[in-house]
Amino acid sequence: MQNLKIIGSFIIVSALALNGIVLAQTKHDLKPASEEFEENKAGLRQAWFDQLFKNGSAPDIELAHTQAVAEFQQMDRSAAFKQTSTAAWEPVGGSQDARVSGRPTGIAFDPNNANIIYLAEPEGGLWKTTNHGSSWASLSDSWTTSAMGAVAVDPLNSNVIYAGTGDVDAPDGLGGIGMYKSTDGGLNWKLIATTTDVGSRTLQILIDPKSPDGQGQNSLVIYHAGSNGITKSIDGGITWKRVLNHGGTTCLVMNANDTKTIIAGFNGGIRRSVDGGATWTTVGANLPSFGRVTLAIGTNDPTRVYGSLNTTSGISSALASSVDGGLTWTVANQSVNWLGQQGWYANAIAVNPVNANDVVVGGLDIYRSINGGQTFSQKTDWTGSRGPSEFTHADIHVLTYGKDALYTLSDGGVYHSPSNGNSWLQDMNRGLATLQFVGVDAASDMSFVAGGAQDNGVNKTNAAQTGFGQVLGGDGGSTYISQNDAGTTVYSTYVQAVMEKSNDGGTSWMIGPNGDHNIISNDTLLLENTPFYMNYSVCESDPDFVAIAGNSRVWYSSNGGGDFNSISRAGQISGGVQTVLVPAADPSVVYAASRNGTVYCTYEGGAWKKSSKALTGGVTAMVADPNNAARVYAAVGGYGNPHFYVSKDTGFTWTANAVNLPDLSALSIAVSPDGSTIYLGTVSGVLASNDQGFHWVPLTNGMPLVKVMSLQVRGSGKYLVAGTYGRGAYKLDVSNIDFTIQGVSPVAVQPTSDVSLGNLYPNPVTQSGSASISFSVAKEGPVRLAVYDELGREQRVLVNEYLPKGSYARTIQVTGLATGKYFYALTALGHTVSGSMVITR
Repeated sequence: MQNLKIIGSFIIVSALALNGIVLAQTKHDLKPASEEFEENKAGLRQAWFDQLFKNGSAPDIELAHTQAVAEFQQMDRSAAFKQTSTAAWEPVGGSQDARVSGRPTGIAFDPNNANIIYLAEPEGGLWKTTNHGSSWASLSDSWTTSAMGAVAVDPLNSNVIYAGTGDVDAPDGLGGIGMYKSTDGGLNWKLIATTTDVGSRTLQILIDPKSPDGQGQNSLVIYHAGSNGITKSIDGGITWKRVLNHGGTTCLVMNANDTKTIIAGFNGGIRRSVDGGATWTTVGANLPSFGRVTLAIGTNDPTRVYGSLNTTSGISSALASSVDGGLTWTVANQSVNWLGQQGWYANAIAVNPVNANDVVVGGLDIYRSINGGQTFSQKTDWTGSRGPSEFTHADIHVLTYGKDALYTLSDGGVYHSPSNGNSWLQDMNRGLATLQFVGVDAASDMSFVAGGAQDNGVNKTNAAQTGFGQVLGGDGGSTYISQNDAGTTVYSTYVQAVMEKSNDGGTSWMIGPNGDHNIISNDTLLLENTPFYMNYSVCESDPDFVAIAGNSRVWYSSNGGGDFNSISRAGQISGGVQTVLVPAADPSVVYAASRNGTVYCTYEGGAWKKSSKALTGGVTAMVADPNNAARVYAAVGGYGNPHFYVSKDTGFTWTANAVNLPDLSALSIAVSPDGSTIYLGTVSGVLASNDQGFHWVPLTNGMPLVKVMSLQVRGSGKYLVAGTYGRGAYKLDVSNIDFTIQGVSPVAVQPTSDVSLGNLYPNPVTQSGSASISFSVAKEGPVRLAVYDELGREQRVLVNEYLPKGSYARTIQVTGLATGKYFYALTALGHTVSGSMVITR
């Protein structure tokens, strides 16, 4: 490979500090981002998301996704208990430093019990705690979506929960499937509204506390704000009607004394209704021009209404105030910039329920006013320099009062303040494994796992792999750990053209030529406008060989990032470079996939050979057979197109040979060391094939339907390591899995450390008798134990309740069941363990 060293310098543009506020997304040591970058961040993240998910042929992405998930679920049921896996996916690492988790979107409180709280995660599902966050249990692992927007508890009946799916706030989030309802505290759920009823994304669910209880009378009044504007139900969610046709709705508040008075904020305006949404009046015409607005209304004095405005000129934050219930408005404060430059993304406000003059606002950090917004004092510092009691993670999305405290939701999870914002506690994040990883990897001996996460930097597990610790800040991208030097060499990325490297397993990180952690020194690459999360490839057999997908060109290093040189001309990769690959079998071969699906190959930096035909959809990841650089596999995103391709001739011709692969956007791909098994990570889980991609089986035991951004085979082929965007990191022991689809005899899954299922006695059991079964769970949460026939059809439900940790026994009554073979399965804590049962005469 030619090694033409291009020498240059890169001048880093410092970010602006408005009113002493440092931008949240620039917290990366000596590497601040420019103002232009912060202003364009939404567009950059959106472009990255579109490349991965939307570059297909389906006209309606969200409909196609819903149909594909249903297909995947059906595939799973048809193969129920026919996977002879003796292992389940195991979560790795959990939260970061026991005080940071992933970004939540909604929170709801049991009105009768301050310890019971529900939390919605944009890509991590719905969670519940019964001990004020000391531990959490996922309620939605059986749902067909993990994308959540909001959650609400019926104030008249705390057993009734409403959960709206689909994330409004993030440019890289998926739409949902509507709204779920539970009448038993989150144990069982029913989809009560589709996307046709309420839209595909939920921002807020508001329940009229003065409407009759929907249980029995079906007259509960509910408002849903989101991508479909504002929709309303007057019968507890049975039917819905759109009352405000404005897709840019950003919030909704209600007058506690006169619940027919509601006020809606949307991008660029405020509207008010005094008849429950039947008619609306535009208000606040005298306010300065603004984009996003978030509203809060006094509980004890609903004449006091406030708005946090992301203004479009001058200082970006303004506090709007109304003293007549939202009819007329004035600017109360425009001297403090709590939003920084990210009010389009992080914009929150709340009013103390017993004092309408006590107002808290948040964007980058949290500020409080005790005089109706005339003056503010800063109450949190995301840098942590003021001490832990004043720390909440940056990017404040929600501020709200619960039964016992003030709560905030940020890019780092959930925090609470029993002192009206004067001091903050981070302890509720410890049990939330909801980090949004862009890419995760593990050391060759599985001694540690590391990964880059959205707005949570690069994280590394401790020795016991029970927690992540942050080793680099900012927006963490994909992470790679070398397999031939005991994990000493580690690469990761920050946003755009920034590559980081560690030579001691991620403990310390190299200082680059510009005094920061960016090892890239080439001016041209740094200014090439690379994607938000830069794609790169490290050769498995020698980590000194690295390729980068810049934007218009491919960049290559043969000395571990000491020099990166262009090995393609600008524009030679038609449509721009999206994905690159350096095969383990031959680092002198480099593959590059363009954004239009064409794959290119070069040998020793010579001419590029182009594939004879473009792949349909965007190539999100490529991997080569570890022993044959000419055999290449590609994962393809989008919908309405194939998602797995194979080439046997260095990428010149490609075949989409899968016969049973669901139409799920594929995001990651890996292959076993002997090349016999291929793993495909999709937007809703992982599949595997042991016949070169013709037939696939789902690997769903222990992992919900979540975006799998990265897959790596580690531990000499024993473990599959997955990085998910919303449920943290996982590992799966694949050494004893039989991937055969037909003719496999079911066997019991071995107990996990958290869930244990005892032997059935007696077994066989006579038709007129019964059998007993014992089980145990190590943590509290929803537990389901059921009996199925050989086709996977449910026959008996023995347990379906929220149980504390402990050991239990149940009796299986088989009267009425035909003779033959059956299976019993226990699902709890994200795991499913099973066994077989025979019924005789």
